[in-house]
Amino acid sequence: MPIALDCRYRPGGARDRLPIRAVHLDYMIANQARVLHGGPSLADGELVGMYLLLATDDPAQADDFLAGEPYARAGLFAEVRRTLFTGYLPEPREGFLRELRREASRGVSASD
Repeated sequence: MPIALDCRYRPGGARDRLPIRAVHLDYMIANQARVLHGGPSLADGELVGMYLLLATDDPAQADDFLAGEPYARAGLFAEVRRTLFTGYLPEPREGFLRELRREASRGVSASD
């Protein structure tokens, strides 16, 4: 399961990132193989942080990624939530959602 990082800016963090944005982008370019998906987080049209889905389930590797990430190093984040991500769509295998539906009909929740 990949690790999801939900990184939320501290007040003023979105503005304060601008002088180091090029360095951040260089880091993302150099570490593309470590990131499955990623990008900015918006709320009500405002930039509030970034969301990353890392290609690892190892918390130490996620910590290592963040330790080198320029926005994190600059203290721009008020909060970073790290969770394991279980992807249901696209289906990890054919029929996966139908299996979940059958479990739900029996009142069973083995997956979520």
